[in-house]
Amino acid sequence: MPDGFDNLGAHSLITYKSMRETLDDWTLKELIGHYVNYRKQLNPKQLVAEDQFRLYAISTRFPEKLSQQITLIQVQAGIYDIQWGTDLIRIIVLN
Repeated sequence: MPDGFDNLGAHSLITYKSMRETLDDWTLKELIGHYVNYRKQLNPKQLVAEDQFRLYAISTRFPEKLSQQITLIQVQAGIYDIQWGTDLIRIIVLN
């Protein structure tokens, strides 16, 4: 398994930002929005348990501005976890 994906869930949602794109708070809001929508569509009558999902944000470059706004908890080189409300998001930095 590639670095940072050691904790895959039954449902893993990923967003990616290239060198020209910024991994910022708006990106994380979009990722959460897609997660909420996907979870509702899987089974509208009985939602799949939250612990079945993992959220990943992959970025080609380090998110400088985001790191000044929220705490990035380093798991290993280039791998960070952040708490976004009640959700945990793993950030994987490629460079």
